[in-house]
Amino acid sequence: MSGEEKNYSSAVKEQTFKNNHHDHKQKVEAMIKNINTIYLEVKKMKELSQILLCDLNLHFGQPKKMKDPKEAETSHLFEDPEIPDGALASAQRNGNRRPLEQVKLSN
Repeated sequence: MSGEEKNYSSAVKEQTFKNNHHDHKQKVEAMIKNINTIYLEVKKMKELSQILLCDLNLHFGQPKKMKDPKEAETSHLFEDPEIPDGALASAQRNGNRRPLEQVKLSN
């Protein structure tokens, strides 16, 4: 092999290495972006599940007030309970969704 062929061969190898390095860097950056997206989605799901848990606690945590004790004994457990909170009532009218801006969560 002549000196010129060796130089060409090493230049091709160097260029291939640079291309592979660039491709690898792009793939790693794309993976980091995907992980960040997944993290944000999981964080949003956590917030929504906390809101749902709060709503369920408010909805089912307060016993139904009845004037007649006999009525309490004969009432069915599976009746539609009254919604105690006005915000929950409006949330039900809006398809059980409340904008996240209205709810402040602590971490």
